[in-house]
Amino acid sequence: MARNIKKTQRRTLNLKQFLKCVGFVVLAFYLCVTFLDQQRRINDNVQQTAAVWARVEEVNLQNAVLQETLEQVDTDEFIKRVARESLRLAMPGDRIFVDSARIR
Repeated sequence: MARNIKKTQRRTLNLKQFLKCVGFVVLAFYLCVTFLDQQRRINDNVQQTAAVWARVEEVNLQNAVLQETLEQVDTDEFIKRVARESLRLAMPGDRIFVDSARIR
């Protein structure tokens, strides 16, 4: 009878150790999956951040060009250039040549 009790205790002890090992393996697997998922999310965020900063640089360059254009708008040279190129106006005393090939 004492032997049966010891075997039962040993089986219970082995079962407890087995369950602890299984629990540890499940926990380790969960931690690995969580770590890999977090690493993927971090990499995605780094790429998004780099793309946003590239766009910021692009917009800053456009802003600088527009700022320069805005400073030139009030000059007489800019107004004359726009009048000649966009509005096709001429200054008094200018000779106007008409390209007959372009009229058609």
